[in-house]
Amino acid sequence: MSDLLRAVPLAAAVLLGVAGSSVAQGWREEGSGGAFGRPTGMSLRLGLQGVFLVQGEVADGTNVPDYDDAFKQPGFGGLLEIAGRVSPEGSFHVGLGYVFFPGDKWQGLEFDDWSWLPFWVGGKGHLMRGGDLDPYVRLDVGLAWSSAVDIEVPPFGSGDHWQTSVLFFGDVGMGVSIQPRGTNASFFLEVLYRFSTGPEGDQNSNQDGDNIGILVLSAGVSFRIRPR
Repeated sequence: MSDLLRAVPLAAAVLLGVAGSSVAQGWREEGSGGAFGRPTGMSLRLGLQGVFLVQGEVADGTNVPDYDDAFKQPGFGGLLEIAGRVSPEGSFHVGLGYVFFPGDKWQGLEFDDWSWLPFWVGGKGHLMRGGDLDPYVRLDVGLAWSSAVDIEVPPFGSGDHWQTSVLFFGDVGMGVSIQPRGTNASFFLEVLYRFSTGPEGDQNSNQDGDNIGILVLSAGVSFRIRPR
């Protein structure tokens, strides 16, 4: 696993380098209009997220809670992405985020809060060649640091349930970006379905969480960064 953890950031750097090289070439060839009919270049994207746990149980066995029973819905988070538009049809991105799920109660059990620090790389397929409206589909792959979670059983105290884990996930979704004329900023809305591996149990495999189905709603702003 340690080799994979080192390989993912390296792959992200390679993808970003390729995207940046292609983008810079587009700017050199056509100036602010890009080489492809829609402005190309690097952009910085900032957003807020609502995150819903829609599939999976928190442990193996019968009569165990689903994720959405153990944690209040929706969770919330934020994202930061660096994206490179290389053509009217395609762009690459590298992103970091933070996701927080407040713990909830289920049949006398009190679950601790749960947080993620995800990292991802991916691409977008853009569906229109020009105009202020830019709809797209996107695919991502990534990994996330997942915090340890305790369960409290009043009045007996708390016990460890999940240990700190590394989760692997993939996203598929769609979104739309709207750019007011004459500006270098645009606003985006996205909906993603994320499928992730589950967290590891602290004591034994019966505590392992199921694979997780997650619905992610994002809204934010993107700032285009022109090369000098």
